[in-house]
Amino acid sequence: MEKEMSKDEFVKDVLKDLLCPICEVEHTKQMPHDATSKVYRINFVVENNRNPTWEDAMSHCDEELKQLWREELAKLGIDSKSENVRGIH
Repeated sequence: MEKEMSKDEFVKDVLKDLLCPICEVEHTKQMPHDATSKVYRINFVVENNRNPTWEDAMSHCDEELKQLWREELAKLGIDSKSENVRGIH
């Protein structure tokens, strides 16, 4: 007989299939990771000894999508190559 899941266990089980394992944010595999995600940032720093940029977060994306993101980030005053991923001065 299987143990019944608590509500929290059930939610975590469902979310694990929806959330990206790298940034723990819901997005398709084609989209960039969330460079502002604490999980993404911590894991990136541990692996690379520096803070991530949006370029890092979208390194797996195709060039057309990268360019679109660069343009949209620029409209927000965010340099995709900067470690200041929120654009806060």
